[in-house]
Amino acid sequence: MSDEGGVVVVVVVVVKMGLRANSQREYLVEYNRLGIISFLSIFIVSCICPCTWFDLRNYTSDTNNPNPQIELLKSYVSGEALSKANPDYYAFFGFRDWWRFPLVYPYSIHTIDEVNYGCLYDERNITDYDDINNQVIIDMGICEITHLTLDKDYLLLQVEEGDRFGASQAVGPEFIIFNFNTAEKTTFNSKDELLAEAKKLGFGGKLELMTLREYDNLFWK
Repeated sequence: MSDEGGVVVVVVVVVKMGLRANSQREYLVEYNRLGIISFLSIFIVSCICPCTWFDLRNYTSDTNNPNPQIELLKSYVSGEALSKANPDYYAFFGFRDWWRFPLVYPYSIHTIDEVNYGCLYDERNITDYDDINNQVIIDMGICEITHLTLDKDYLLLQVEEGDRFGASQAVGPEFIIFNFNTAEKTTFNSKDELLAEAKKLGFGGKLELMTLREYDNLFWK
């Protein structure tokens, strides 16, 4: 090969390497730019969406096609009590990472971070569910609720006290009958004792405890 030919080959190789380097640099710059945009988009959406997300199930009050569970809960209270209930009591099911499940008015179960564990509250003083953080809610002192069943007078509960904090701290399940009429609670050591007492009281609901998620499913069409 002549020196001239060698120079041409070297020039071509150098030019190709230069173009390839420029192409790679442009690719990396574009890749980084898109990566930053994607990250910012995800960050903005994660900040904005949770702040505006409400689980408001207005269809539960559809008179033409009412939700069976809502209708059942309404049938458990008098017309006078029903007239005092905020319209959203039967339609508002949560906000961001917080869930709410109506029971016999004025009681409900609230959960936070996850649906599997809840606490019992009295909501008779709530006037605006859009501003629920600034409302007066009565804590009934029963938390870590994992299972329930109910009728018009009684709420049967299974409480897994300490279970989600690790097996070493778990104390095992506890069973409770809560009286909707008197707000009194009775505690039992086993499910068999709970169900036996419920039968004595003339409990009219299903004698099978369901998870909170299963209870939530009753409100979907």
